[in-house]
Amino acid sequence: FNLLTLKPMIYIANMSDEEIAEPENNPYYQKVKELADSEHNQVVPVCAKIEEELSGLDKEEKNVEMVHLSPYMKSVIERLTADKKRPAVHTYNATLNSFTKFFGGQGTEEMLVTDVFTAGKLKEYEAWLRSRNASWNTVSTYMRVLKAVYNRLVEAKRLTYDARLFDSVYTKVEAQSKRSLTEEQMNTLLHTDFEKLPEDVQNVLAYFLLMFLFRGMPFIDMAYLRKQDLKEHCITYCRHKTGKKMVVRIP
Repeated sequence: FNLLTLKPMIYIANMSDEEIAEPENNPYYQKVKELADSEHNQVVPVCAKIEEELSGLDKEEKNVEMVHLSPYMKSVIERLTADKKRPAVHTYNATLNSFTKFFGGQGTEEMLVTDVFTAGKLKEYEAWLRSRNASWNTVSTYMRVLKAVYNRLVEAKRLTYDARLFDSVYTKVEAQSKRSLTEEQMNTLLHTDFEKLPEDVQNVLAYFLLMFLFRGMPFIDMAYLRKQDLKEHCITYCRHKTGKKMVVRIP
């Protein structure tokens, strides 16, 4: 007869989260193991506390260790591209390329975000940037991009939020004096004889003067101007960066 008591058994030894890493050091586990060995059975050490915490996690939280930096950032870049946020796309690409070089030039596809977003790794990256003569503003730009990626991961419940994670790295912006042309220099450009300039220089100067005369219009906004934007001696357009409506009156 196949009696229930004759079937193989598994003993479960519950212990604390501190002891689970080295169960052999627990005397009670040793006693259970001796009993299991004498019966040619197995004993499995578990921590009920950890199991309870894991059971409360959703699927995304359990798979946090499967998120890798490069594929995730590329997915963010794709969304930014779809939203036509070109400056952000450029900055995210530059940050990803820089971090890839820091990590060794390859293998970033397999770098877990749990390994990337640690205070130690971020500090190493900062030191690496400075060793390559990167300015503090460059360091700040890359760190702020990584911080934005980190916040996305936290919002998606892929990482646990740590308010002080970026405290030890530079994320500020150094104030720098803006360099602008003097009135004399602008007058020189405004009264330049175009016929004495090569054709490509003529084009560049024409674009520059138009941006100046159009109240400092950014080049990207001028590039997107349409014929219908000009009505009754006024150019009406929306800033590409902010979406703010602008009106430039033409004398």
